[in-house]
Amino acid sequence: MKLGYQLGITSKLLLVVTAIIVIAIGSVVYIASDLYLEESINRIQVNNKDSVFNSSIKIKNSMEDIASKMKLMAQVVNDGGYKSDQTQATVHRILSGFDNFLSFYIYKRPKSDKVELYFSSVVDTSLSEYDLDKSQLEALPLKEILEVTSGTTKEITLINAAKHLKRPIISVVFVTTTKDQQEWLFRADIRQTTLSSALPEYEEITSYVVGKNGEVFAHSNESEAYKIYQGL
Repeated sequence: MKLGYQLGITSKLLLVVTAIIVIAIGSVVYIASDLYLEESINRIQVNNKDSVFNSSIKIKNSMEDIASKMKLMAQVVNDGGYKSDQTQATVHRILSGFDNFLSFYIYKRPKSDKVELYFSSVVDTSLSEYDLDKSQLEALPLKEILEVTSGTTKEITLINAAKHLKRPIISVVFVTTTKDQQEWLFRADIRQTTLSSALPEYEEITSYVVGKNGEVFAHSNESEAYKIYQGL
């Protein structure tokens, strides 16, 4: 009987110690899991912050480069004359040397709502790629471009030309006024990938580029990107 009593106490002690160990392990696992979850969330937040910053820098640099080349082409036209073959060749060479460019236009805008196409240059291989002709590319987005740029000067504006062309194309436009109060509208059509290629490729992060009026110009999700191309 004495031996049985001692064995019972030992068993109880073993059970208590085992329970303490199990609880301790469970607590450690819970804490470790909780810390891992918190660390994962923090890591995603940091990645998201870094991705947004890096993407914005890439897009900013791309748009500054596009604006710079648009001004360069405008200067070439101004210096060489819009009817000159040399001017046309130089502008076309600038367009062709920058893969994101599809076309460049200069419009003379009188006081009326109508505009006069003063100069144009289009990369023909891009037209073939998108199965468009010159008149479609130039004319279809023009109405919205004129509406959006009415009353604005020098501010770079993006237009989702994809709504009108059903192709992943964006129009970059700005207006300037000369000393004689003549308004000039400058426009370049670029590939939508100019923006989308700058977005991060992390699966856990959904990224998109939004204009000041809330319109989405690029999206990391393919189905959402397709809606943008279709103007949906």
